[in-house]
Amino acid sequence: MALGQYPQITLANARKRREEARVLLANGQDPGAAKQAAKKAALINEASSFELIAGVWYGKNEAVRSPGHDTTVKNRLI
Repeated sequence: MALGQYPQITLANARKRREEARVLLANGQDPGAAKQAAKKAALINEASSFELIAGVWYGKNEAVRSPGHDTTVKNRLI
């Protein structure tokens, strides 16, 4: 498992990551799999944000709203 590249990752940070990996191993978990799962969860969470979903909805329904109503909807989403 890679801990990061020097000099982007300091020695202290690499040691901290190593200890976190050791704890996972002691608990019977694969540190690499845990890292991938966390990354995947972050991507899913980011893709499911209200801002993203509201933006998609706003764009799809923009043509059916009057200009005044469009402004009201946009202000409420902000």
